[in-house]
Amino acid sequence: MSLSIYKTSIWEGMIKMKKAHLFLAVSLFALSFLPNALFAGSLPPPGKLVAQSGPLATELKWLPSADSNVEGYNVHRRAVGDTAFPPTPINAGLVKDTLYIDDDSSLVPGNTYEYAVKAVNYGGKIKSDYSNTASAYFGKGLFFIPQVYGEPGSTIMVPVSVKNADNLRVTSANISIVYDPAVLTLVEDKKAAVKRTVLTREYGWSVNTTGTNYVVIAMVGNISNPPVIVGEGNFVELYFTVNQDIQKGAVSGVKFDVDGSITGKATKMWNENFAVIDLQLDDGDFAAGSDYILGDITGDQNVRADDGSYALTFSSNKSLSPSSKQLAAGDVNGDEAIGNLDASAILYYVVNQDWPDLDSLTGISKEKRTFSFTKQGGSYKKNKAFFLAMNLNNPEGMASCEIMLTYDPKILEIKSFQPGSMLKNFEVKYPSKQSKGVFQFALASKDGSAASNSNLEAFGKLKTLAKKPGSSRINFSLARMGDAYARDFERSDLNIEVEGLAETMTVSK
Repeated sequence: MSLSIYKTSIWEGMIKMKKAHLFLAVSLFALSFLPNALFAGSLPPPGKLVAQSGPLATELKWLPSADSNVEGYNVHRRAVGDTAFPPTPINAGLVKDTLYIDDDSSLVPGNTYEYAVKAVNYGGKIKSDYSNTASAYFGKGLFFIPQVYGEPGSTIMVPVSVKNADNLRVTSANISIVYDPAVLTLVEDKKAAVKRTVLTREYGWSVNTTGTNYVVIAMVGNISNPPVIVGEGNFVELYFTVNQDIQKGAVSGVKFDVDGSITGKATKMWNENFAVIDLQLDDGDFAAGSDYILGDITGDQNVRADDGSYALTFSSNKSLSPSSKQLAAGDVNGDEAIGNLDASAILYYVVNQDWPDLDSLTGISKEKRTFSFTKQGGSYKKNKAFFLAMNLNNPEGMASCEIMLTYDPKILEIKSFQPGSMLKNFEVKYPSKQSKGVFQFALASKDGSAASNSNLEAFGKLKTLAKKPGSSRINFSLARMGDAYARDFERSDLNIEVEGLAETMTVSK
């Protein structure tokens, strides 16, 4: 090759390289202006979104996105019939929880709305695909009677439960219940026949009228300023005796008298403006002879500590589904699930042989509860295990807790959680197998009593393996707390915010 040809080849090569560099620079610059939707799918979307309407708000719940880069969520809403969700979410700031209450004043009672949720990364540049779509008919309160079990001759509690009572204020109500007198008999003591719950403890309840096959109970609030009801679960409790000679296996309906055709009083509620509240009333059933006791998840006809352990198992492992009988026995607070709140109530019963007394309920600090980590040193050596301290700023009132942590499984692996002195009276449960990049656990007080804010020692520590060089965020994808009365700190009148602060861990060679 001649020298001139050689020089020409080098020059042409340099020109090609400059063009390639220029193309790369322009491409990167252009990418910075492309919509986030281009990157959709790089985060796993939230799972199992459920929308539950109420008289004044719609409750949204979903399973967290199992990725340590998720900082929070955006909630999108559209009217039924619209083809696409608006790009702007309805939440003002990023939702850090897996729960959102839509009480927008623009919502129109009688309209059905559809919702979807997106996960958003730290920095807000990357968003997941939409979750599944969930819909809710706004402005109607769903009250229901669950499946109830009982042995012949036993006394049973039949709850009237509510799905979503957020912001509900009731001046008065009639709840009319019809049952089969050959199967059930209302207990004779009228004061013992109806009891308030933690949701309606500030209201007065009484038996209004009874018949051979029905009972009408009346609820009265402060007429001038009725208390605000927040949350879901048991609204009022009725007590019956199961007839001694009833055959095991018999199933009998327990139903609402919607229009008053049987009892003479329709099931109705009136709000603070004395307007009738729109209700959806779902009937239930009673099944005789199922070796059933409230709290007895294992079915051995006793409420023991292992029943509380079973409740924690369901709480820590969402892939497990209880049977209908287990759900009826373990769902103490009436939210149609078995979780850490039920576990603390069951363990309270084991120690005290009674359920928590509403008359002993006292207030607790409204201070935000914050989980955090304390690192020791700047980085961690690969293939070495280390302990990461986990802290809680204020445990006051906590009788149960549920935690889900996410991390990069290429960099780290969380092996176990060791409870600290703060949790010396708590039982901890884990799934039998953790998902990759996820570490979950649930805990509840062994005697159902709440922790004190004077007990500020360590919450616990995580045994963690540093696998390979790099950085990984350990993120609180879920952090929920409950009190001894089976109230969720955030999803009840407690209204206490619970947050978890992520920490970035660096692994060196």
